[in-house]
Amino acid sequence: MAFYIRVEKLTDTERDATFRFFDPASPDEVGELRLTKATGEIAMTKKTQQTFFVRASRKVSDAHKLGELPTLLEWAS
Repeated sequence: MAFYIRVEKLTDTERDATFRFFDPASPDEVGELRLTKATGEIAMTKKTQQTFFVRASRKVSDAHKLGELPTLLEWAS
């Protein structure tokens, strides 16, 4: 099964960043997550499909480890 998850940064502060994520084919299923920068912990703050969250959180985590949080991230498989 193929996935395309769009991850858009909503806020970015010294302590944390929030993102919304969704599959454009399912625009009514939008989730949100929060990254705590000091620990790298990611939590889903607005529930949606777990499969979307897992992929979005991986993209955010990888970007955070590289030291950058772009405005837009994408997961495609």
